[in-house]
Amino acid sequence: MRLNEYREAGLDGKLSRQTVFSLLIFVVAWEVLSYFAPALGIPAFAVPSFVRIGQSMLTITPIDIVVTVARVIGALILSFVIGVVLAMAMYRSETLARFSHTTDGLCEM
Repeated sequence: MRLNEYREAGLDGKLSRQTVFSLLIFVVAWEVLSYFAPALGIPAFAVPSFVRIGQSMLTITPIDIVVTVARVIGALILSFVIGVVLAMAMYRSETLARFSHTTDGLCEM
């Protein structure tokens, strides 16, 4: 199969057998892990079963969506402000700029 044919194959809205098989493997692995998670010390809410996910989605209210979107937007704004403040501090302080860069070889592998 040529590269152009490969790229065009997914644009018709149909899923390939490989995609379906990969998704099926993921779903089965997730579901199995959801049952064994508590025995492995993983909290049940970290890997919920698809039944539990479906039940939760049926109980979502518009206020839940608004609160979640507000939290995401707030986190983005806060991280942007922190990034700008740190960038300005590094610009004004040569010591802080040197401390934040890894050009001295400490983090090289």
